[in-house]
Amino acid sequence: MKRLVVVTLALGFLVGASALTFAANDELDFTLVNKTGVELAAVFISPSHKDDWGDNVISKPLATDYQIAITFPPKAKSALWDIRIEDAAGNFKYWTGLDLTVINTLTLDYDAATDKATATWK
Repeated sequence: MKRLVVVTLALGFLVGASALTFAANDELDFTLVNKTGVELAAVFISPSHKDDWGDNVISKPLATDYQIAITFPPKAKSALWDIRIEDAAGNFKYWTGLDLTVINTLTLDYDAATDKATATWK
């Protein structure tokens, strides 16, 4: 499992307005869009060099076709990041080696017929 070091600060993962007690790390902040066709029960984000995922960073399930602002604390630093999503049944998909400094919007898709998960960003 991957360990989530700084992300355990809750990262300000709230749908809608967020009352953060720390300044954002604009370099890593992004919007996560769920286009998987299933409700996400958990989202984990970890620096790629860590060995476990750590804690779920969403406070409530993220419905398909919805998005959430992902905000990092100022001390969050890593060249590359990994993201893992899970549905309520515990099925999961993950993406590794994402350079969040160049990603503003990350859209996650899933094709159930082929069991293929993809991610696109801008």
